[in-house]
Amino acid sequence: MQCTGSKSTASPPVNQKGLHRSGRAGAIRASRRSPLRRRAQLLALSALILATETACVGYLARAGCGQLEILWNRRPIPEVLADSATPEEVRAKLEHVQRVREFALDQMGLHVAETFTEYSHLDRSAVAWNVSASEQLRLKAKTWWFPIVGEVPYLGFFSRDEAEDLQSELAAEGWDAIVTTVAAYSTLGWFDDPLVSPQMRYSERQLAELLIHESSHATLWFPGDVGFNESFASFVGREGALQYYREKYGANSSIYRAQLAYLEESNELSLILRQYAKKLNDTYNQNKTDDWKRESRYRLLQELRAELIQKESAFRYLNLKRLSEREWNNAHFLSHLRYESGESFFAAEFAACGREWDCFLKRMHALNERSPAERRALLENARQ
Repeated sequence: MQCTGSKSTASPPVNQKGLHRSGRAGAIRASRRSPLRRRAQLLALSALILATETACVGYLARAGCGQLEILWNRRPIPEVLADSATPEEVRAKLEHVQRVREFALDQMGLHVAETFTEYSHLDRSAVAWNVSASEQLRLKAKTWWFPIVGEVPYLGFFSRDEAEDLQSELAAEGWDAIVTTVAAYSTLGWFDDPLVSPQMRYSERQLAELLIHESSHATLWFPGDVGFNESFASFVGREGALQYYREKYGANSSIYRAQLAYLEESNELSLILRQYAKKLNDTYNQNKTDDWKRESRYRLLQELRAELIQKESAFRYLNLKRLSEREWNNAHFLSHLRYESGESFFAAEFAACGREWDCFLKRMHALNERSPAERRALLENARQ
């Protein structure tokens, strides 16, 4: 068994969970959680750790231990809300998550099951950290392969030090390598993913999008097709959050207008980054020397920084100053494209369904019959 990495953010291997439409009767509340089910999940994960220690050179064992910590520390959200020691800000955000979760289930038909019905306190600043890498003179990602989930373009760690160690190793081998902070990840329904304390730093608007994004993964996941999966979840997360705020507060509310403005800024930034990714790709495909390509790449990245600085004052929600100070490389562009490559395709499919989620999710599920290359072509053709 080949095993050199893990699906997503250091979670144990996960299976494909096609499209699941959960009705109200299928929504199991935290108060009805079975202690035997909790114990079975922990035992299953412990067995996975033992089984993969030698086969996966310890990576999955460490990942499993990190997942075990999250599961072990979790508490039902109603219990956390009833605890007088819970800070008011955390209490308000947990109540907000409960409302968004109900919306994702009832109005969108996402497979939420028992996901985000619990809360786990972690003594670290982020949920996890991802490491991804690209060739220096090609926009081509380094990938890792796993049984069941297939090929993935990143490795996840629950330790920032471990992530940075791998980044340094890859850089020494000549890769463009980066470490990115993970806001959340999905075990695709294998475990009941809880909310974790680092997520309480996000705004309610960000939490709504994050919850719907991750619920999208538990609803639809095509093994070995990370680009499609992440772009799908990004679209559903943004559209779902926008619909939630429109229906709850109205189209003239400040929070709905803020979400709309944020999406407009995100789309504008995405367009800029896609344009520079294309320029870089065209440069790398030139029949020129490597030195020429490196010099051209340097000039393009300087142009990008200058454009971000120029547009900084026009952006209210996205921090372009911080982006302009980033040491950009190919891995950053591939990371962005991984999440933002399907907006045109998904928007067209959603519109063709009259913006009805049931129809849209069924159309997406039907793409299970297509290969990853065929699904990638659908996204690319829609952008032309």
